[in-house]
Amino acid sequence: MKYSFLTACAVSSENDGIKLLEIDESAEKSGLSVSEKLSLTSLSNISFIAVFGEYIYAADENDFDAKIHCLKLCDNSLKLISTVKIPDAFGLCHLSISSQNSLLFASCYASGHAAAFDISNPEKQKLIFVHDTLKDRPSPDMYARSHCTVEDPTHRFAFSVNIALDRIYSYKTDKASVQKNTDFKYLQLKTGHGPRHMIFHPLLPVAYCVTEYSNKLIFMEYSPSDGSLCVKDELSTLDSRFSGESYGASLTVSGDCKYLYVSNRGENSIAVFSLDADGTPKKIQTFLLKGDWPRHIALSDDGKYMAVSEQRSNFTEFLKLDNGIIKESVLTIGGENPCFVCQVKL
Repeated sequence: MKYSFLTACAVSSENDGIKLLEIDESAEKSGLSVSEKLSLTSLSNISFIAVFGEYIYAADENDFDAKIHCLKLCDNSLKLISTVKIPDAFGLCHLSISSQNSLLFASCYASGHAAAFDISNPEKQKLIFVHDTLKDRPSPDMYARSHCTVEDPTHRFAFSVNIALDRIYSYKTDKASVQKNTDFKYLQLKTGHGPRHMIFHPLLPVAYCVTEYSNKLIFMEYSPSDGSLCVKDELSTLDSRFSGESYGASLTVSGDCKYLYVSNRGENSIAVFSLDADGTPKKIQTFLLKGDWPRHIALSDDGKYMAVSEQRSNFTEFLKLDNGIIKESVLTIGGENPCFVCQVKL
């Protein structure tokens, strides 16, 4: 079996940048093998990627503006098609796509902007929505940091996670359309949680959010009728014996909807949760990684492998899974300051 994975490094050099890797398990007993299919090193500070068919949108995370690069995967190469900016925004850190509504969502950690583009024409993104959350601060000395925006499975609502305001905003979505949800503006979480990334259960009206500052997995119900959220439970993502400093980072749900995984930067671990029939999570494993600062995680579609971008150790680690449980580390791939990884279908 062969798998194709995209990786991105926040510092581009002769050897790093955006890469398409082929992972081969044909000689599994001696470990996975890897070959580089193509790379693009001309772009720097790429921290996140969203895939839309043959198009790849890359988030340029720099201190001066918020640029999204549109790339096209063709003829065994990545071709830069266009670059767009979010006005007055900077520190772009997350992208996601609604293929049904032809929307590209963007979140800016540094400036607090949450934005959406119409990508009906994938090569000519059109900015259609901007929410400047800095204007929502209860006091002028506070920050406002948008960190993630994702659409729900019904394609009627999108939710934007704000790490500084401890809020999850709700927006109404439709075909190439986004607007604020006046029926339910936002869910206010406990002060100091620092919600970072959010994901929906594909089949149930529940969602999960990992917090950066409190290392919690927040389990929520949401209403597909009005886009409201309510907290059902909060669980620690850390081992009970860990006493150091750690920050929650990324999360993902298995394809069979039976397991959820969270990465912890500091403990440098993956927390594994089983999901009951109603989506309730229960922590069942802490797996310690080889490297430092696991910023992003992704599963293979068949649930056999997990890829982890271990930023401070300058490599991406591949883990072998068996019935949802992480069994062992099977491969590390070098790359300067890796921030993102995902499987792609070619």
